[in-house]
Amino acid sequence: MDLLCLDLPLNLFKDVVVISDVKDYELIKEEINNSDDVSYETRKRLAGKVFNLTSAYDAAISQFLLDEDFPEYLNISYKKSMEMRYGENSHQKAAYYTDNMSDGAMKKTLNNLMEKSFHTIISEIWILLGRLFQNLMKFVVVL
Repeated sequence: MDLLCLDLPLNLFKDVVVISDVKDYELIKEEINNSDDVSYETRKRLAGKVFNLTSAYDAAISQFLLDEDFPEYLNISYKKSMEMRYGENSHQKAAYYTDNMSDGAMKKTLNNLMEKSFHTIISEIWILLGRLFQNLMKFVVVL
């Protein structure tokens, strides 16, 4: 019975158009103006965007309500902050994601960068970690 309930919403996108992002209004308007309908591919992608958004929302609610260090299921949510020029190799695509539910040093530092390559961001992370390690070493006591 549970499988039937889970299967139902996954098939509904064929018959409805769901909108979770105002950036999609123009695309939907164009498709309706051109063909009096919204294509199957667009409906499927828009449904995926809705599930993607609601999963982030569900993760935030779960984390808030449980308030546990080690919950049974770990739900985390990362938001794409920027697309990078390339990944580890120049022919690969890459994107930089930040934790949606907490503010860390990397989010504050890297979130304001312009488009960077994978290697540039990794190098900057290593520089930040090196500075952090140097600061931590000031507090180490050898017995």
